[in-house]
Amino acid sequence: MAAPKKCLAKTSAGKRCKRNATTNGACEIPKHQAQVSPAEDRTKTDDSGLTVGQRQAVEIIAAAAPKATHTNLAKVCGVRRRATISEWLANSVFAEAVLRRRRELSRADYGEVIKGLTVGAKLGDVPAIRTWLEHHGLLKQQLEHSGPDGGPVETSTIDLSKLSSNTLRKVRDELAK
Repeated sequence: MAAPKKCLAKTSAGKRCKRNATTNGACEIPKHQAQVSPAEDRTKTDDSGLTVGQRQAVEIIAAAAPKATHTNLAKVCGVRRRATISEWLANSVFAEAVLRRRRELSRADYGEVIKGLTVGAKLGDVPAIRTWLEHHGLLKQQLEHSGPDGGPVETSTIDLSKLSSNTLRKVRDELAK
């Protein structure tokens, strides 16, 4: 059984309350319940299994540059340790949420990219024309294999019936490596 979550409110001395929290994130003390609003409950999970803080981090991480460091992401997400970001990304639910959000953001930009390619192609930009044609399946790269001096590819066969079973076993073992 999981340990009960602690109250998120602070005592009059400014320290975190040590009592167990109820469903709203605060203990039974009325002042503490007034102190902790649902928006401040960063430990409560929703249907997706993510906390409020993690859902906010999903948005930040999904929109971040691919080379953003965990230290920088931790600062932007408001978490104290960069290890928290690593731990969250190791969680399959969190990682899938980030990937899903990145796909959503990419789809939003997709139309603009295609419009840009189309404009470039209409203006005569050769790389844009080529990319636009490839994207629409109108230009396919053909690849041809040839042997020495443009001749046919040479093939050969080996008669394995002349090899001993011991030799065949060694060949099989080598190929399996």
